[in-house]
Amino acid sequence: NRMLQVRELQAQVAALPDQNSEEAQNLKAEVERQLSNALFFASEAYHSKGTILHVVEGIQGKNQEVLAALTPNQILDSVNEQLGDFLKDIRHYTAEEVDDGTTFYRASKYMHRLFDAVNLLKEKGAIGDLDFESQYGSTKDLYEAIGEVLLPARKGKFGLSPEETMELARDTVWNMYQIITAEELEDIVLSLVKEVNIVARDVINFDDADVPELLPE
Repeated sequence: NRMLQVRELQAQVAALPDQNSEEAQNLKAEVERQLSNALFFASEAYHSKGTILHVVEGIQGKNQEVLAALTPNQILDSVNEQLGDFLKDIRHYTAEEVDDGTTFYRASKYMHRLFDAVNLLKEKGAIGDLDFESQYGSTKDLYEAIGEVLLPARKGKFGLSPEETMELARDTVWNMYQIITAEELEDIVLSLVKEVNIVARDVINFDDADVPELLPE
């Protein structure tokens, strides 16, 4: 399993006395490479307990008590599963050669849920400020931009023509990330989830028997 390999490498890094040694740096680079591969192939949602609680009962059921009771393990499950669904969406539209602007708003549902889960991890103290945020701004602001523009556009709430909706989505994503293609958006979201998984390892107990494997082999 790819995630098991990542965890074993992370444990090797943590056991090294000198985190700045050449060996440590090489292992950290390998962790990044293996994690990138694992996340790249995350294409199926397993609907773990964490995802069901986060999305079905928490977001859709508007149950703040459920959201408050989520553990970091459960939230990270949802982060990775939202990524899988986001990748399925964006790759489907890209393969169909759908306009990038259309892809941006059509893929927004899972991106919005993903950012919600990342922000929950922050609230739980499982992760702090991210390097990702130094480049693109806070995950909270990005979450709000998706919710205020891309999601309503996806639902046709602005009463715009298809061309106007595409242009609105393009402008929104440009303001968020300074990108113009769906492939670039995929890379950016992958980079966020990679960093979240790496940072969260210091807080989350991955040996918890209640937690399923996050990503497929």
